[in-house]
This record gives sequence, C-alpha cells and structure tokens, in this order.
Amino acid sequence: MARPRKYFTAEDLRLSKCRKSKKWYDSTALSPSNSDYWLSCLEDVTVKLNQWLNHTGPKQYVEALYDNYINDRTTQPIDDALASLNEFRESIDRCFKAILQLSGVGEKLGKVETKLNEVSGVIRAVEEILCYAMGESHETLIDSHARRALLFQSLA
Repeated sequence: MARPRKYFTAEDLRLSKCRKSKKWYDSTALSPSNSDYWLSCLEDVTVKLNQWLNHTGPKQYVEALYDNYINDRTTQPIDDALASLNEFRESIDRCFKAILQLSGVGEKLGKVETKLNEVSGVIRAVEEILCYAMGESHETLIDSHARRALLFQSLA
C-alpha cells in the first residue's frame, strides 16, 4: 500500500523542494566542515575580544593593567586578564587548526594567523609584567617602563 499524498498541487511540491533545498544549504553552508564557518567564528571572537579590551587597542589595555599594578601592587587583575586572553587564544587556535585542515595555507589562514599573533603578543606582554611582579622587582619594572623596554610599549 502506498503512502498518502502529501502534496496535491505542483505549487505545493515546488515549495516542498524549496524548503528541502534551503534546509540542506543551511546545514552545509556554514557548518564546521566549511572554512567560511570558521572565519565567521573568528569574527565573533574578534568582536568579543574588542569588547573585552573595552574598544581600546591592546597597548592601551596592557598599559592600564600596568598602571593598575603599579598603584595597587596586586597581581589578581593580571592573572584574570591572562586567563581571559588564553581563552581567546584557544578559540582563535581552534579556528586556525580547522581552516588549515579545510583550506590549507592561503588567504583565509593568513587572516586567522594575524589575529592569533596579535593575541599571543598581548599575552606575552602581560606575562612579562606578571614575571616582574612575581619576582619582587618592582623598581626594575618601573625602570623598564621608563626606558620603554617593556613588550607592550612596542605593540601597535
């Protein structure tokens, strides 16, 4: 026995096929198996990172961390910043690995690599301040800042 008809007119059949095609396209166009999906994830992470940096540049953010440490002599804000920055770096690294696997070396990977290097540079700059802070060399940190020898002072 055959199943009952779902569509009685050619128009109903055409609309059903359109829905089916749209459903397939939506499931494959931006899926984890598509490099455009990972680029959109990178854009989302970049927006969240900019919001987290209070829409200032990385240099201004790390400068504020430095000033906060010099005034309060507490490393908790630096530790918190490193934890958050490492989460951003891990998210960008996932995008990097996925795009490398899907597209190989090229323009798309270059975009992700640029953002990954930027976040890694900020992490290194914050870690440098933390190293000075943990080493009880407060005066050395101030001297290095005065000589513009800290990593964050060379950030863009």
